[in-house]
Amino acid sequence: MPTEATLYLGSLRSMEIVRLLSQTYLHPNQDGVNDTFEIGALPKNCRLYIYDRWGKLIFESGNYNNEWNGEGELAAVYFYVLETPDGQRMKGNILVLND
Repeated sequence: MPTEATLYLGSLRSMEIVRLLSQTYLHPNQDGVNDTFEIGALPKNCRLYIYDRWGKLIFESGNYNNEWNGEGELAAVYFYVLETPDGQRMKGNILVLND
């Protein structure tokens, strides 16, 4: 089930608002549902960092394009930081389920 977050881009004067929808879990079992960590309405050149529960960086992308699938990782909660080109940050977590 998707959760909704609001990320404000640009200066306070312009108040450009982009709504990002991201799921709360992913299950990389190749069934076409929640196989990758998808963030909708994502501006270009956003950086995504994903960390395990011990704070180890396990994934990094300079221009995230909804490609992280959690394959090879243990079933667990992972934490992400999404940075926009203008320096805004959104933090959250996602549960990875494995069969």
